[in-house]
Amino acid sequence: MSTSSSHYIVLSRDPLRFDAVGRSNSVFFDEANKEVFAVTGGNNEVFVKSLDTRRNATIRIPDKGPVASIKFSLDHKVLAIQRTPQIVRLIMRLGIQLNQELADNCHSVV
Repeated sequence: MSTSSSHYIVLSRDPLRFDAVGRSNSVFFDEANKEVFAVTGGNNEVFVKSLDTRRNATIRIPDKGPVASIKFSLDHKVLAIQRTPQIVRLIMRLGIQLNQELADNCHSVV
């Protein structure tokens, strides 16, 4: 093997693909559900990619600023979106549509 050859590892025959991370795109990994979330800033679409293709989804989220973290509950009924260190928004999911939104402020004790 020469020193100019490419080295890579194959993790899956059908890899998950998403747009590169940039100013308008963010990518998150949910360890519990083994899912990748690709969030586009321009139209607030979230592309959820899973090794279980039945869980793949494209959803729109409210435009309320950049996303710091995003995850589904284990049963996929609640989407949690964190935009600031103090606020987590919980959005109930009915089928492929997002429904009721709840927000809670986190307070720290000094």
